[in-house]
Amino acid sequence: MTAQTHKQFAISWAYLGGILIYTLRASNINYYLVLILLLSIAKIGALFPDVDHVWKNVKEKTTINWLINKFIHLTGGKHRSWQTHSWDICIISILACYFLNNYLYSKDIISNINFEIVSIITTGFNLGWASHLFSDMLTSEGVRLICFINYKVALVPRFANRLKLILVASLFIATGIITIIVGVIFGVLLVAIGLTILYMAIKLGNIKFNTGNEWEAFVYKFAKTANIILGLTALLYPKLITLDLYGYANQFIININK
Repeated sequence: MTAQTHKQFAISWAYLGGILIYTLRASNINYYLVLILLLSIAKIGALFPDVDHVWKNVKEKTTINWLINKFIHLTGGKHRSWQTHSWDICIISILACYFLNNYLYSKDIISNINFEIVSIITTGFNLGWASHLFSDMLTSEGVRLICFINYKVALVPRFANRLKLILVASLFIATGIITIIVGVIFGVLLVAIGLTILYMAIKLGNIKFNTGNEWEAFVYKFAKTANIILGLTALLYPKLITLDLYGYANQFIININK
C-alpha cells in the first residue's frame, strides 16, 4: 500500500485505540486529548516501516530515519524488509516501550504525567506501525510473521475473479444471517463483510491484489469512508457508552425470533 492508504489505516487504528483506552480507563489524560495525540503520532508510526525504501523514496527525511535507513541497508534490508515488516519485531517494540516506560516510572526517573504522555505517544506510534503491517497484508505480497523466517503472510490471494468473490460473499452473508437468527450479534459483522465483498465483485470484477491499482483505490476509499463513521463514533463514544446498546440489540434479535 502507498503512504496515503497507510495513513487512513493509521487513523482507523488510532480511533479504535482511543476508544479502547477510554473503555479500560487506561489513562487519566482527557479522552479527547488522547485522541488528538494518537491520531497525530499514529500517522508517523504508519510511515515508519517504509523507512526501508531506498533513501530518495523515504517520505520523512529526518536524521533518525536516515540512520535507521542506513542500518537496514547495511544489514541487507530492502523494501518490506524483516527489520520493519515483521509482526514479531513490531510486538517487540510494543513490549519494549511498555516495560521501559514502566521501569522509568517505577525508578522515579519520570513523573506520573510524563509516564502518561509517553505511554500515549508510544501507543500511537505502535498502533500506526501495526496498522501499516495489517494494510500490507491486504496485498498479495504480505508481510512476515517472524523476522528470521522468509515466509510472508497475506490476507488476500494474488488474484480473484468475480464469480469467486460472489461465492465468498454469499457464504459470509448466509453464515451471518444464520448466526443472527440463532441470537449471536457477531453475525451482523459477517453480513457486513459479505456485503462488502459482494460490492467489490460488482464494482471491480476481476481483482489483482497488489499495490497501486484499482484494488488499492478501493481500499483507500473504503478506509476513508470507514474513518468518517469511526470518527463520529469516537467523538460521541463517552455518551454512547452510557447507553445499553447491547441490551437494545439483544432485544431486537429476540423480537425478530418471536
